[in-house]
Amino acid sequence: MNRNLVVFGIAAILPAQTQKAPTGYSDTPILPGSPWRVHDDARPRPPIVTPGVPASQPPSDAVVLFDGGGLTAWRTAKGETPKWKVENGYVEVVKGAGDIFTREDFGDSQLHI
Repeated sequence: MNRNLVVFGIAAILPAQTQKAPTGYSDTPILPGSPWRVHDDARPRPPIVTPGVPASQPPSDAVVLFDGGGLTAWRTAKGETPKWKVENGYVEVVKGAGDIFTREDFGDSQLHI
């Protein structure tokens, strides 16, 4: 009889250890413009970002705007290819060439320089 109690006790403990505890709440206000609630446990999680190795390399989610080789990620105000010079891995402003802008629009950003 004691053997049955021990087996039952172990079976009751194992499922509790494998269950994930909730990390959020389902009774908080809904975020404006979103189907998710504040601290909603079902809200999608951001992808895991792998740091660059070595640290001088960009992280896995980086959008590389300049790699030392060209200005393909950049444009002029008119959408044309910039007339700035790229030499020896750096950009040189050419007098009269105007401003440059990224081809992509960005909101909040984290820079890796």
